[in-house]
Amino acid sequence: MKRNFILILIAMFNIHIANAQWNSFSYIPKGGGIPMNFSYHQMSIHYFNNQGAYSPRIYHLKVTLLNDSIIKLKSRIIFSESKHYLVLSENRNGEKTTRKIYPNDTKEIEAEFDDYGFVGIPNDSCWLFRTNDDLVFTFAMIPEDFESYTTYFKKRVNNPILPVTKENVLDLVKEDEELKAEVEKDKKVKLYKIIKEFNKKYAP
Repeated sequence: MKRNFILILIAMFNIHIANAQWNSFSYIPKGGGIPMNFSYHQMSIHYFNNQGAYSPRIYHLKVTLLNDSIIKLKSRIIFSESKHYLVLSENRNGEKTTRKIYPNDTKEIEAEFDDYGFVGIPNDSCWLFRTNDDLVFTFAMIPEDFESYTTYFKKRVNNPILPVTKENVLDLVKEDEELKAEVEKDKKVKLYKIIKEFNKKYAP
């Protein structure tokens, strides 16, 4: 019984990755600053967490569509399809309607908090929110720095955004024998923590 329960928990945290390709975007920091150009490994992602197939809370969002029009809404980020989406509720002619907004419908998405905005950019299947400003950038699928949602990373200076996999993290730390050994010896190593340790050791 206990073993079956553990297997169910593992299944609920499943990430399915497929259909990889390359793409690029420019990131302009909120409030001005130096634009940064990125390329990234584009993937289809199906993500489930222990609260269901959606983000842990509802966000106040400002969404810039492809035609530059802006929509403001409150929504969770839904993960229950091969592409993530938002749910926009509207009242048209006295009737309540809903429609889905997908990453490829948007230029950017901004989660608005009390004193700052958290900007995300679309890829093929989800939005990416940069969660730090270290030597190695990390990106989450929600506008919060939670380990379980951080699925991409990028080393600075004209490097692509890559999925957080054992192979990619090994390549990142290949010159550091201690971190490399930690990744190789432990099948259950938490790769996000290895990236954080790398940033801590090699911060400029």
